[in-house]
Amino acid sequence: GSDPDQVAEIGSAFSFGLIRARVLPVAKHFPGLGDIPNDPHQEMIRRSASDRHLWQFDLKPFLEFTQIFPSAIMPSHLIYPQIDPRLGPGTFSKSLLHTWLRGKLNFHGLVISDDLLMKGAGPREDLGENVVAALTAGVDLVMVSWSANSQARALLAVRQALQDGRLTAQMLREKIERVRKVKRVLGEPALQPKLASNKQLLVMESPRYADLTYEILKRNIAASPAPVIATRRSGQIYLWPSDFRLHWQLERVLHKRVQPLPKKPLHENDLIVAIVKTRSEARELTSWSPALKHHVWVINQVEPGAVAAKPFLSKTDLYL
Repeated sequence: GSDPDQVAEIGSAFSFGLIRARVLPVAKHFPGLGDIPNDPHQEMIRRSASDRHLWQFDLKPFLEFTQIFPSAIMPSHLIYPQIDPRLGPGTFSKSLLHTWLRGKLNFHGLVISDDLLMKGAGPREDLGENVVAALTAGVDLVMVSWSANSQARALLAVRQALQDGRLTAQMLREKIERVRKVKRVLGEPALQPKLASNKQLLVMESPRYADLTYEILKRNIAASPAPVIATRRSGQIYLWPSDFRLHWQLERVLHKRVQPLPKKPLHENDLIVAIVKTRSEARELTSWSPALKHHVWVINQVEPGAVAAKPFLSKTDLYL
């Protein structure tokens, strides 16, 4: 369709129907094929779409879809130079799958590749390397169709990559756990196809989950950081790490513009709101320089003690 909002609405409604019937919905092809005139089954294609164009048109349906769980997304084999200057197909792009899909769109479902025997994925003689590259970039399930010999080559390539360290057991365990999580939700006995409601289906990242998060933020945070906000009234407010939904939720709570953390030096009154949701984020935040920590208001959502109060500007423990 040509209307992103209509595509998002119809696609999401269809996805709910699939889930009720115990079928996993897979949205494709991320971040959008647009109006390309060629067929990626037959050739490698480069699409020069700007970030702004992608956000305004192509990504809107995907953004709606990322609020649904369980679900999966299939990346495109197209080359997106504005997203990844290394000029490789999107299936092998860490920038596309990790920074954009997992980071900016906060997607928690599965990433399933398109067929790696398509010409858009590169020469067939590179199949083994492409399988490893896709898994390394962030793909959870790799599709290799049409040939049992090709599938055997793919398995051998994964085994070799495990032996030489290009893939780690931990990486594969994380992928397997995502698959198991989706299976657990689809196989939940209480999820009866005729009785299931959207409330039962949207476990996380749903509009209701986002609204609940906002209410918790508003009730627990809006009053407590008043002195912190007051002391930084003339400065800018930045959010770390970048999160599309928390971005606008914070703006609703604080009634101030919130921006992604810049690379340039901060002014004295600038404030960084660090909403820490994982242990790795807590470790990264702890490694920041003392000068940068002086600007940080930590909202700890990991566990008690994950982030020490000092030497940060302020800290709030808030467990969702």
